Amino acid sequence: MNRYVLSGIIGGAFFAVPYLALNISLAPSLATATIAFAASALATKQSNLDKLGKKNLGIYKELLENSKINIKQLKSIIPRIDNETLKTDVIDITKTSEKIISRLEKTPEKISQATNFLNYYLPITLKILSKYEEIENENLTSKEVKNFMERITNLIDNIKGAFQSQLNNLYSTDMVDIDAEMKVFESILKSDGLLGETIKTKEGDNNGH
Repeated sequence: MNRYVLSGIIGGAFFAVPYLALNISLAPSLATATIAFAASALATKQSNLDKLGKKNLGIYKELLENSKINIKQLKSIIPRIDNETLKTDVIDITKTSEKIISRLEKTPEKISQATNFLNYYLPITLKILSKYEEIENENLTSKEVKNFMERITNLIDNIKGAFQSQLNNLYSTDMVDIDAEMKVFESILKSDGLLGETIKTKEGDNNGH
């Protein structure tokens, strides 16, 4: 079950019992429900990390270490590539890959979102570029070779975008989490009479002066 669905059910229960069964007024009931929702969401997030277990945590660390080795090998290829466009793309790929690894080290519960990246995308990218570098240094000039090299160049450009999308996806759930917590916080502030119907923005404040 989606953790927000579960948290919503828990929050609803904490609202229904005080408001409907105990005849507690609306504002305190809403405050209780929103706090319960937030606490439940955070608890469920932690349980996702716990599910890794010692065995899976070892596999996870090994995947990250192997990926770091792959990135290091990618970096070693860069100086040996003559194609400047391709070289720039590979530099971008290594930078994005390092950000992905760093993100996974900080949030190991997201490992399931990046298993394909760790197990396949990164190693196969290294394999393709290694072959490109090898052929390029042989100075082969046949039409077949040129077409092959062009295909690799185009593919690497697409891979660069795919890796960036992978990084974005690792942050998307965080944005959902923070957005949910912001809404809960706003609800609590409103129920306590500390916040109006809308939050003023800096731009709105400036326009009001």
